[in-house]
Amino acid sequence: MLQSDPLRQCIDAALSDSDELIRRVARQVVETFQTHAESALSSRDRQHYDDLLVVLRQAEGDLVRAFVGQFSTLLQQEIQGKPAVPAKPVELRLDQLSLVDDASVQEDVEVSQIIRMIESGAEWEIRDLNARMESLRQRDGQRRGGESQMNPLRPEVFGRSLQRALGSLDVDHEARLALLRAFGVAMTSALKETYSTYNGRLEAAHVTPARYSVRTSGIRSPVRPQSAQSAGQDGGQETAQVGAAGADAMTAVGADGILQLRDLQRLLQGYDAPSSLQGRQSPQAAASPDDAAGGPQSTFGQAMQTAMLRSALDRLTQANRLGVGEGFTQWSEPGAVGGRPVNIIEHYRDELQSATTRPLERLTIDVVSLLFDHILADPRLLPRVRAALGRLQIPILRLALNDAGVFSSRHHPTRRLINRIASFSAGYVNADEVAASGFLDWLDGMVESIVNAESEGEEVYTQQLERLEAWIARRAAETRESERDAVEALRRAEFRTVLGSALGRHVSSLLAHLDIDPYLKDFMRGPWTAVLVESVLRHGEDAAPTRNFKQVGSELLWSVQAKMGENQRKDLLQRLPGLVRQLEEGLTLINWSQDHRAAFFSALMRTHAQAIRGEGMASSGQAADAYLLQSEWDRLLHLPQGQAVLGALEEVQLPEIDRQRAGLIDDLDLQLDLSTPSSQPDAGLGCDISPTLQAIDNPSAFIDSLEEGHWVHWHLQSQWTRAQLAWRSPQGLFFMFTSRVGGHAHSLTRRAFERLLKSGHILPLEDKNLMDRAVEGVFSGLRQRAREAA
Repeated sequence: MLQSDPLRQCIDAALSDSDELIRRVARQVVETFQTHAESALSSRDRQHYDDLLVVLRQAEGDLVRAFVGQFSTLLQQEIQGKPAVPAKPVELRLDQLSLVDDASVQEDVEVSQIIRMIESGAEWEIRDLNARMESLRQRDGQRRGGESQMNPLRPEVFGRSLQRALGSLDVDHEARLALLRAFGVAMTSALKETYSTYNGRLEAAHVTPARYSVRTSGIRSPVRPQSAQSAGQDGGQETAQVGAAGADAMTAVGADGILQLRDLQRLLQGYDAPSSLQGRQSPQAAASPDDAAGGPQSTFGQAMQTAMLRSALDRLTQANRLGVGEGFTQWSEPGAVGGRPVNIIEHYRDELQSATTRPLERLTIDVVSLLFDHILADPRLLPRVRAALGRLQIPILRLALNDAGVFSSRHHPTRRLINRIASFSAGYVNADEVAASGFLDWLDGMVESIVNAESEGEEVYTQQLERLEAWIARRAAETRESERDAVEALRRAEFRTVLGSALGRHVSSLLAHLDIDPYLKDFMRGPWTAVLVESVLRHGEDAAPTRNFKQVGSELLWSVQAKMGENQRKDLLQRLPGLVRQLEEGLTLINWSQDHRAAFFSALMRTHAQAIRGEGMASSGQAADAYLLQSEWDRLLHLPQGQAVLGALEEVQLPEIDRQRAGLIDDLDLQLDLSTPSSQPDAGLGCDISPTLQAIDNPSAFIDSLEEGHWVHWHLQSQWTRAQLAWRSPQGLFFMFTSRVGGHAHSLTRRAFERLLKSGHILPLEDKNLMDRAVEGVFSGLRQRAREAA
């Protein structure tokens, strides 16, 4: 097929350039991961990027060879007119479209998104290359073919080569997805320049672009005669290529209930009609008007091009806004929220399905409907919460038809918003509570904003999620204000504990190689470190007393070094009274006992006597200066949130009066019997206790996942109650909950929290978030249906 020398030369150059292309992309990814690692706010995120960097550095050579090999293979297949398809057909059922648990499908969706990013980022360069390729084929007298025949260097070849190359790495699915996303972004940036290079080579060979035309893909309807007027409305002077007929019964899940994975992949990527769907036609099938005009076909992210479907959704959107029409009056009727809300999508399913012939649009309608079936029936939600979420059915359907992330990503703002609403409201037993009523009124207003939003994109849900987080933060701030003394006491305690531990380790490392008496090392990393911390708390990090106490530490280290000359001895004798006085001032700050002081100063006098005689540690100003190293001091004072090494912390340093003020439960308070409670918490709202609602084996991960506003079951004062997290300290050492027990907030150290989780005295209120429960319910229902059919 490569009859033209310029085309052959362009392909050969692309193969030759592929090595440098992937190396350039890999370098950009490494730089990106390094930046993310350096700016990570948690040790877990930093470790994640460090692990990915290790993988890339160790496997860079293998990755380059794999990409070059895959690119060469796929390119040759494109040139021969044989685009690669999965070697083995894989069955994909309706429940798999959630894309949550199917790794291969999730990766294919990521690749399709990368391909679209490349197409968008280098749109004009690709169009120019397509036109030049077509010009070459016309020059060779070849009939115009499909997209794969027109341009073998199209974005999918790069995307698939990248996917297969990364698939050769020995990493888990989550790491491969992270690499795929990062490489996709870098590849998108690099290919804009690469496509310009391809065009430059063809232009140098005097290959001019053929006349541009618009070409669409997917399931087509037969060509119908169009008037000049209608052609002008649809595309002006541009032409549209129309393919095979679309059919009403040609749904993504056919009569056998199975969609081949290769078909789904082709639909996701905007290919022509899937082979396994082309035989499933109904004699009564009618093509949509947009199909007749050759409009864009069914792809995630490019859906809702059918005028009939848009019209149906517009009508339902208006009815939803006004609260009129069958099924929509439930939102405006007094007392109507007491029952289960109507599944609007299911109610109007026939109308929606008949408005489109596109398989993915039909499948998306069914999947969103099934998800809302479970959301609207979830017994853990208050009726008013179910009613509020019910109003989001049409907006979320419109979004899902355009955005695959609703299904594929747990981090999509829409899913996060729904889960956050459910988790925050989960602890309210009834809507008459003052706190519940205030939230539900606010929630109704937020839902109204989404329903009436002009945009249909994810930015609407991102904005409302930010509003919800801000509302929860204000509520938490009100709680903190009512418990201000307790919160401040715990803040001081965390600062004292975290900074004291970090400074102590720092000082230990500085003194490790110095030949000084053990008692002096213990003093420097213990009491004198406590003096520095207390001075920062009382006076500030840059205050004169704090600077003086830092200087005293250096002076003390200098004073015990051997003095070899007369001048050094005189200098020490002159400075000793002031040094002792400042040491006394610092130790008074931390209320160090007189007995400990007497023992310390007695030992220090003997050490100074040795130094005056020229005995003891050799002079080393470097150690004394290191004690004052400002950069290290600043780093320890300003640890980013969540960066404290909690496993290395010693016991909480909290005065008894502050402990009582905060109602603190410490690990020491839990030395009594912590046997599993004899009773189970009352789930409420008609919900049975889940079998997975057991003591948590990995409490640290659960604690790290908690956000302000989350609820737990707590066996407190011999009774089960629902407690809501109102505050967590910056480094995650302390947690404050509110409940109906005791009339005040309850505070926990992290160690005590972990012990209560392990023993089953604290249990999660939700074993899974709402969206995961809904997806699991869809899976379960479809499997049950399959078993019954068998």
